[in-house]
Amino acid sequence: RLTGEWAPGLDINSANNTIKGLQINGFQSPAIVLQGSGGNVIGGDRSRGSAILGEANIIYGYQFTGIASSSASNLIIGNQIGTDPSGLPAPGGQRRGIGIYQSSPGPVDGGDRIEGNVIAGNIDAEIYLQNARGNTIIGNFLGTDAGGTARVGAAFQSIASSFAADNLITGNVIANMVNLTDPGSYCNRVTNNWIGVARNGSSLTSQGQWAGVSIREPFNLVSENVLDIVGVAGLYSRTSDTVIMGNTVGAESRQALSGIHVSAASRTFIEGNSVYASPRGIWLESGVSATFISRNTIMGNDDGISIDAADTSVIQENVIARNGGAGVVVSSPTHRIRRNSIFENATAPIAITTGAPVPQPPSITSVTLSAVEGSACSGCTVEIFSDSGSQGRRYEGSVVAAASGKFTFTGAVAGPNVTATATEADGSTSAFSLPAARPPSPPRRRAVRH
Repeated sequence: RLTGEWAPGLDINSANNTIKGLQINGFQSPAIVLQGSGGNVIGGDRSRGSAILGEANIIYGYQFTGIASSSASNLIIGNQIGTDPSGLPAPGGQRRGIGIYQSSPGPVDGGDRIEGNVIAGNIDAEIYLQNARGNTIIGNFLGTDAGGTARVGAAFQSIASSFAADNLITGNVIANMVNLTDPGSYCNRVTNNWIGVARNGSSLTSQGQWAGVSIREPFNLVSENVLDIVGVAGLYSRTSDTVIMGNTVGAESRQALSGIHVSAASRTFIEGNSVYASPRGIWLESGVSATFISRNTIMGNDDGISIDAADTSVIQENVIARNGGAGVVVSSPTHRIRRNSIFENATAPIAITTGAPVPQPPSITSVTLSAVEGSACSGCTVEIFSDSGSQGRRYEGSVVAAASGKFTFTGAVAGPNVTATATEADGSTSAFSLPAARPPSPPRRRAVRH
């Protein structure tokens, strides 16, 4: 057991060392410093050895950082960092559990592997990445107990970055924010984590925070995560070229302002997410452009998608249903809303705010078993839907209105009601038309045998 003050507990300047089974407590400087050539192993298998946590180390009571690494290709595995042997946060203002501090970004394949650690009870962040490239953060419990079922400590962020690129963050249980906002934090992959929620589905969120994942630098991927957050958003993006894909985003407490929040961003790709239980499922705030929202399931929010002073988005092939307000709220033009399944929203399938310069809804004048006729804006693309009410559960197809505005859609429709939308050449889509009933199909004739 190592204790001390104004010096590191272990200052390692050589390569290929193994440090395991220790308790390191009470150092003002980092408990362990990794310098030099790297290739060190810190920790090990908790089921092996005679120490409290087997080969794993217990590191707590430090002033700044538990483990500070400026070398490469180290393995930090199975340790308990930031809490005492009983699992309680140590007093004394611990700032960061693990810090990767490089003088400049290294090669993409030379980072450390941080695996299977329990890191909690720090003030600033459980893991901090500075000039850190090519690191793998996998299977850790960050801001939780050893089982990942209860929150420990009150850090604002679990993972924070400054010039951190090409890192993989995967398979972790994370109580607080993943914050990739400082310059140079690009090309990171945040995938298959539980953020604000335990693996058994119980919430880890007990305090307000900014977001589950916050992105302010381009070319990052956020995919296949489960998020339950109290704060501004489950996912927050304020940059260009972000991919948000395959996540489950919700707030059982319904205290997050939005599931996915995009602000002052361009070229954001949002596909295949399940977004529920927020005031706004997906929120495009002012200054947003070129957003592609496709194949998401957006249900049980107040409003499904809310578009403020944004432009040039495509909202395509989503299921937007059973929201407490509108399916889509549109406050600006050039939003192409097409081929979606929109149904059972409380107030409207598409709500156009007062004064938004979008086309008027089509007017359906005739529905037969084989055709739908009506009028819309000249040259507009008219999409036809079937629904049991006045929305658009089933997309039936599209037709382009003539210069006179007249349109005829040829084909059978499911009904029992038929609705339509109109989209201008610039991409502005109208609200839904009033529903028109499809006539009943004639009864089938039965052959009579003599």
